[in-house]
Amino acid sequence: MQGFNMGRYRPYDSDPRKESFNSLVGKHPLGDRARKLDQGILIVRFELPFNVWCDGCKNHIGQGVRYNAEKKKVGSYLSTPIWSFRCKCHLCSNWFEVRTDPQNTRYVVESGARQQNQEWDADANGSFSIELGDAGPSSSKAEAPKDPFAALEKANKDKTQAKTSADRIAELEEFSESRWSDPYTLNSTLRRQLRKEKRALIREGEADDAVRKRIGWTNDFPLAKEDEGTRDQAMQAWRQEKGKQREENAKFKFDRDKLSLGLATPRNTVPRCGERARPSSSLSASAIAVRGPSKPTHKRSATGSPAQQLAAKLASNTRRRRDPFLQVVRDSVSRK
Repeated sequence: MQGFNMGRYRPYDSDPRKESFNSLVGKHPLGDRARKLDQGILIVRFELPFNVWCDGCKNHIGQGVRYNAEKKKVGSYLSTPIWSFRCKCHLCSNWFEVRTDPQNTRYVVESGARQQNQEWDADANGSFSIELGDAGPSSSKAEAPKDPFAALEKANKDKTQAKTSADRIAELEEFSESRWSDPYTLNSTLRRQLRKEKRALIREGEADDAVRKRIGWTNDFPLAKEDEGTRDQAMQAWRQEKGKQREENAKFKFDRDKLSLGLATPRNTVPRCGERARPSSSLSASAIAVRGPSKPTHKRSATGSPAQQLAAKLASNTRRRRDPFLQVVRDSVSRK
C-alpha cells in the first residue's frame, strides 16, 4: 500500500517534525486559492444569494449559481467586517461585485450587475408587517401622513390591527400550550396509535396473502377491502355468474337429450369420403313413433367383414350405441 507521502520528494537532511512539506517546497496550505493572498484576496466558492442581471451580457443569472469569487475585506460596520465577493460572469467576461451589509443583515450588489427585487409583501400574503419605529426608513413617523384626519384614521387602523393581532397571538399560544404542555404523554399516545395501525396493516396483509395463495392470485392486482358494499357487490356478481352457468348447463342438457332421441343432428358432423351426408332436418316425435324402434345394427351387417361385424357388435352392446357422434359410423357399417 502506498503511503500518504509517497511520490513527494523530501530531502534527506529535512526534519518533518520541525518543518512541513508546504514550507519546504514554498507553497501555501490552501494551494492555488491563496495565489493573491499578498493582496488580501482569497479565492473561495461563492453562491449567489439572489437573482441578478449581468450588466455586460444582459443575461439573467439565477439564485444559487456558484463562482470562484475573490473574497476581500473592504471595510467594517462597528466590529463586523464587510466582505466583498468579486465574480466573473460565466456567460461573458464581465466582473460583478457582491458585498455583505451587516447593518441590514443582507447582501447587496455593488457593481457589474443588477439585483432582482423580490421582497415579500406581508399585507399581500395575509400577514402583519413589523414596524421598526425610528430605527429604519420604514418607520411610522416617516410614513405618517401630514393630514390630521388621515393621521387619526391611521392611528385607529393601527389600534384595530394590533387588537386583532393580539387575539390571534393569544389563540396560537393557547393552542401551542394545549398541544405541548405534556410532550411525553402526547408522544406516547401518538406512538401507541401508530403501533395499532401497524398491527392492523400487518394482519390485513397476511389475510390478503392467504387469499392470494388460496385462489392463485398474483401481487400485480391488489385486493379490494372487504366491507358491506364490496361484499354485496361480490355476492351479486357471483349470483349472476351462477345463473348464467345454470342456463348454459340446462341448454347443454336439452341439446344432449335431443341428440340422444334423434331429434337433432350433431353439429360439425362431416361425412367421410364416399358417404352420403345426413339430412340436416330433425325428425319429429311422430315420425319416430311411426317408424318404430330401430333394429340392432349387427344383424344388418352380417355380410360385412369380421372387423366391421366386431365394431358393430361393440357399438350395439355398450353405451356407445347411444352416442350420437357414432351414428355416422353405424350407418356406414350397416350399408356395407
